[in-house]
Amino acid sequence: MGQLIEDWKSELMQFYPAASETIDSMSDWSCATYGTYRRASVAPVFNERFAFLGNAAHANSPHLGQGLNFALLDAYRFAKALEALGDWEKAGQRFVEEQRDHSRFYRFVTALLTPFFQSDGRWRGVFRDCTLPWLYRTPIIRGQMALTMTGLKSGFIGGPLKLQ
Repeated sequence: MGQLIEDWKSELMQFYPAASETIDSMSDWSCATYGTYRRASVAPVFNERFAFLGNAAHANSPHLGQGLNFALLDAYRFAKALEALGDWEKAGQRFVEEQRDHSRFYRFVTALLTPFFQSDGRWRGVFRDCTLPWLYRTPIIRGQMALTMTGLKSGFIGGPLKLQ
């Protein structure tokens, strides 16, 4: 068991030398943490005292990498609504309405793709690795994939997210 962790640490050091201090401090497998992922959401995301934005409102599996995008988009939307309406309650209602389809779309995509990115299933990974490059070569799908990965897909049918 000791040699296995040393081999793993050596591989990590080659991959990311800047983390050498942390990697060196790992003495056995108890220092490593197994990551699990799940979708989460809160309801409501807004009330008279608070507004949840970004991952606090709609956390997704990390394979889409949308945490920062969602936080920035939500903050922008809420700030614009507050600026335009000047009222916390009305701004919150507008924010909830504006982010509903966007959030629903990303929850669906995350649920659909998570088994292909976060599972032990070998064939799912093979299917993913063989399919995604071909999908990206299809012009209309490439555009939709680009919008999705930048966090700017407005919903299932819609194109780019409209920001006012």
